[in-house]
Amino acid sequence: MAEQLTILGLWERTAPGEAPPEPLPPPPLPPVDPRQQDLLGGAQALRVKLEDACISLDATAVRALHAALLAEFGSQRWAERVPAWADGVSWLVEGEPALRALALGSDDVARARFPSASGELIRLIRLSALRRAAQQLIALGGAQAALPDGRPAGWLVLAGGDFALARSLLWAACEAVGNSNGLWLGALGEAAWGLGDRFGALEAYCRASLVDPQRIDVEGVVCTPVLELLDSADELELTGPSQRWLAVLADLQTMHALHDWALEVPAEPTDVQRLAALLRTWRRDRVSLDERARIDAKRAMVKLAPPGLRELLRRL
Repeated sequence: MAEQLTILGLWERTAPGEAPPEPLPPPPLPPVDPRQQDLLGGAQALRVKLEDACISLDATAVRALHAALLAEFGSQRWAERVPAWADGVSWLVEGEPALRALALGSDDVARARFPSASGELIRLIRLSALRRAAQQLIALGGAQAALPDGRPAGWLVLAGGDFALARSLLWAACEAVGNSNGLWLGALGEAAWGLGDRFGALEAYCRASLVDPQRIDVEGVVCTPVLELLDSADELELTGPSQRWLAVLADLQTMHALHDWALEVPAEPTDVQRLAALLRTWRRDRVSLDERARIDAKRAMVKLAPPGLRELLRRL
């Protein structure tokens, strides 16, 4: 017997508690369904290795694993196309890898080179080939290495959907040429957009619009804010190609502010470059300007601007 205080402060005697019952043993695991055996090992394990070898672009390993599969398990229906996969990998890494990896983006080419392969497997094979092609170009030509059509090596990785690696390679490429290539800056903007970086995407495109607007790949734009700005330029009927107004429009529509790079105008600036420089200066110095100076600055900008922008400038 044991004694303890009650909530009223009185002692009471209680019988010792009984020991807890022994826990019940866990129920036995159900037997593995014989129909699932192949998913847990055997030929299925070799299939995983085969697909990994394809992704690693190792045709020799693909052929060796296929031979091992036949020796151990005999012919497998799913593996009838594996020799064609090995040939497809060889085709990818020989000749001009960059062009062949890009060609694999076509469904017809993919089915011909990797028959019966899943869409995900083909995507991973293509990405590996694009990464390898980009690295080969950079090894030969440095950070600013480019394809024959002028696209940077990092664009290959961008086309494969690896936005993080693409951004790293494209950043290095743009730095190597002093951020003066509109095509490359646009690609950098797309990589940033793919990573969810709205600021970085607009920053790259706005810089491109001032230094090299003619080379911006308008047809390849996926970045939604840039598409909106291009539409705005068309609606306002601004002069010249719509992409040349990206930086000025982004600032006036409070989508992305101009920075000091807008002041880096060439010896013979265009009207757009001069307007962007004046707008950046006005944004930076407006607090210190008196009323007369602010009016003069606005007049100078309105004089350079096409009619579609003048109302936006007057609202400053």
